[in-house]
Amino acid sequence: MECAKCKGLMVSELFSDYFFTCYAWKCLNCGAVVDPTIAQNRRRPPSPETPEPVSP
Repeated sequence: MECAKCKGLMVSELFSDYFFTCYAWKCLNCGAVVDPTIAQNRRRPPSPETPEPVSP
């Protein structure tokens, strides 16, 4: 797999803390991490935001 950020090599790595364990892709070159949630959020277009009025 190729890193979208720097085109470096991505490897599968186990990430864990006290409550959660998952596999994600990590770039050996720049350290970027992509897991299924990150990948899904990048595919989904941002929701339209309504601008807040600015007070003078």
